[in-house]
Parts: sequence; C-alpha cells; structure tokens
Amino acid sequence: MSDYLREVGRTARILAIVGLSLAIAVLAVLNLLLVVAVMGGGVPARMLGPLVGSALLFGFLIFASTWMLLQLLQGSRSRNQTTMMPVWFIQMFGILFGAGIVFTAVAGQQPLFVIEGLAVSLTMIFLPRRLRRSRRSGDSNGAHENAEGEENAKGTETAG
Repeated sequence: MSDYLREVGRTARILAIVGLSLAIAVLAVLNLLLVVAVMGGGVPARMLGPLVGSALLFGFLIFASTWMLLQLLQGSRSRNQTTMMPVWFIQMFGILFGAGIVFTAVAGQQPLFVIEGLAVSLTMIFLPRRLRRSRRSGDSNGAHENAEGEENAKGTETAG
C-alpha cells in the first residue's frame, strides 16, 4: 500500500482536526461576508455572478471540511476503509474540478493550465482503480511478510 494511504499517528490526526476547524471557521466568515455583500445590494451587476459562485464554492468547501472533521472526530472511515470521504464524492469533485479547469483554461487562453489541472482531476476520478491496486499489492505484501515472519519465528524456536 502506498505511504499516503497508510494509517497516520495521533499527532497528525490532531493537526488535521485543528487545520480543518480553522478552515471551516475562515470559510464560514468569508461566506458570510459574501452573502451579506450580495444581499446588501451594493454590488455591481457584473460582480454578482462571481460572488454568488464564490459563495457556493465556499459552501461546498465548508460541507466537505465539516464532513472530514466529523469523520476524524469519530475515528471512522468511509466504506472503502481507506479514505474519509466516500469515493463517489471524490470522483464527482474530480469531474467538477476538471470541468472548471477546462472552462478556466479555455476562457483564459492558457492551454498549459488544462494539463496541470486535468492531472489532479483524473487522479480523483480514477481513485477506485488506485484503491483496488493498493489493496491487491497490500494483500500480497502482507501475505509475503506474514510468511517470512512465520519462518523467522520457526527458525528462532529451533535455534533456541
């Protein structure tokens, strides 16, 4: 199994809980400011779309961060027993992220931006495939290590 899919220690969990808590607080304040600005009516019409889009994006990030924070506090994982977020959620975010990257790159006439962004997007979309591979390699490595451990234990028993 890849290093980034392994269990993390207590310190990393606490740091993730603190980081997610701060992220939720900052995003909530920013989202509140955006909503107040839009509802106040002092925003030019040309800025209304980007501000509403930003508020929706911040709302989505608040939801995702809150979900991960609750999973960390409960000490649970998703059904696949590897990630905190459900795989379908990660895949959907990858699709939306990829669509946003392509739109932004086309609108901004930056073709290299597509290459960089789609690499991240495709990684999210093909996550289930990566998880299956890591489980297979983890199972075979675990069986190999277990067999070696048993042989070493037998050798120690006969030597002692």
